[in-house]
Amino acid sequence: PLLRLADLDVLAPALTPRGIDLIVDSSMASPAVLRPIEHGATMVMHSLTKFISGHGDVTGGIVLGKAEPMARVRAAMIRAGTNLGPFDAWLAARGARTLCVRIERQSANALALAEHLEKHAAVARVYYPGLSSHPQHGLAKRLMPGLFGPMLSFDLSGGTLAVERFMAKARLMEFAPSFGDVATTWTYPARTSHRRVSDEVKAEMGIGAGLVRLSVGLEKVEDLIAELEGALT
Repeated sequence: PLLRLADLDVLAPALTPRGIDLIVDSSMASPAVLRPIEHGATMVMHSLTKFISGHGDVTGGIVLGKAEPMARVRAAMIRAGTNLGPFDAWLAARGARTLCVRIERQSANALALAEHLEKHAAVARVYYPGLSSHPQHGLAKRLMPGLFGPMLSFDLSGGTLAVERFMAKARLMEFAPSFGDVATTWTYPARTSHRRVSDEVKAEMGIGAGLVRLSVGLEKVEDLIAELEGALT
């Protein structure tokens, strides 16, 4: 949830001579933002439920890669019976047609929100690779030229109580542990994805009690800024 990046251009050359496959789950970025195979990855995985289908109405995933490892993956998937249902496949293919258009708008919205939140008195820190303040901004520009994706996170200064107030006041943005919809959603990692992680380990990871993650949608950015202002006041 802290939007940390892995330098694939360094990892791939280090792993390949050792016979280790570099497999990347790129669901948070989508192919419109990052294409790991172009940076040396052997295979890339995407949750079709997220940005590729884009409407929160598909359950499925996809694995892409080079011919030899993909032959092994295909054989394993056939044996396990994990083929995608035909209607889910149709929905995902339909959504993929508008992926680039959606991600361009969602990424622009995310950058605008990140810049706004960075100046907000109630926000201690913003995590978005498109910000020059992000410690890996240079890496982001190399891996993701042009777009930095629709995901961002921020720390509220007031911790748990501030998040509870945010939840009570948010109207336009729905609470949802998932991400990738055309509508903006938010989640609270300390109580969802990392709820089973001890407080000590969460602290080591940098996941604090005030961390909020946004999956930014297609709404007018002015409406999203107004929503954040109302929820943070």
